[in-house]
Amino acid sequence: GAFEGHYVSDDIYAVLNNVYQDIQHTGPTKLLYALTLLTKWSKTVGNIPTHLRNLMGNFAFVLQSGHLPITPERMKFAVASFKTVINNFRYQPESKKQEVYNYLKSRGIMTTDTEVGLIQDLYEDLEKNNFDISLHTQNKFNKLVSALKGVPRAMNKIYQSEDEIFKIYGFLVEQARYKKAGLTESQANEKAASIVTNTYPNYSKIPNIVRKVGKFPLFGTFVAFQSESLRVSYNSALIAKEELSSSNPTIRKIGAERLAGVKSNS
Repeated sequence: GAFEGHYVSDDIYAVLNNVYQDIQHTGPTKLLYALTLLTKWSKTVGNIPTHLRNLMGNFAFVLQSGHLPITPERMKFAVASFKTVINNFRYQPESKKQEVYNYLKSRGIMTTDTEVGLIQDLYEDLEKNNFDISLHTQNKFNKLVSALKGVPRAMNKIYQSEDEIFKIYGFLVEQARYKKAGLTESQANEKAASIVTNTYPNYSKIPNIVRKVGKFPLFGTFVAFQSESLRVSYNSALIAKEELSSSNPTIRKIGAERLAGVKSNS
């Protein structure tokens, strides 16, 4: 820039840096993040009707992926998915029932809900900014934020689990149909995990610019989800196209089912 090649003493740099850090981490910034945290949480995770909307919204991704209709085999997958998520709520989950969950978690598929992920980012930003509630005991707003940080963990997990049920179901469906296409269990696992990563919402896939925009109250409460909806819709169509061009007739059938789902959801 204009100051390239110019330097200041260490003392002046220290002063300038402290001023910059104060601007970034005090007053308005903390207040903005705290306000956004309250707004986002109350309109998403903390809102019961939104939980129902979240469940219904996930059916769109199931449809788009060609994971409908529910056959007897797929009904078993749905039940298994529900049992896996319920088991994860136990203080000491049964390890055998957690095998699929742990595998998907290792692939970055679990614990990646878009709205919960954004809220977690806001929590972390407040912590990084040394947002110590005890230093602001006279501020009722900060007391409310303090209470909010402790209360909603169970609701956060419930909201997240609503997505995880569908991701596990999607994985089991993809795993089964790719095994029928001739892939080994290891290959089918790898393929199914890759497809679910690219066709179901995943907070880790959201661009940084969208994450930053989502932290401001003026841009609504579902910016992250809308971004992911576009990504997975495009990916579903792309994967269907690749499957339809396969020399394997079973994979072509999978592609036809996925393409039908994409068209039904458009």
